[in-house]
Amino acid sequence: MYKEYRELSLNAAIQAVYNDLAGRNRALPRGIQIIRTAEIKPASVKRNNVKMFLNSAIKFPVPHRIMRVEKKYKSTFKAQRPNTFF
Repeated sequence: MYKEYRELSLNAAIQAVYNDLAGRNRALPRGIQIIRTAEIKPASVKRNNVKMFLNSAIKFPVPHRIMRVEKKYKSTFKAQRPNTFF
């Protein structure tokens, strides 16, 4: 089985393998044997869920934004919910 994980360190990627297999297949860590780990170059990525993050111009828009209120207009308790769609 070949798996690719996008993590910041090799240890975090191994932990992600354990978490993924435990969540999807109910596998225990003692039943998982990791044969080889490697850091791969972006050109050799095979999986689509990792390829979509290789673009350097990727953006993560914030759909629900709460506007900051100046301190003089702020109150401790508010009677209405904040509006998050602008």
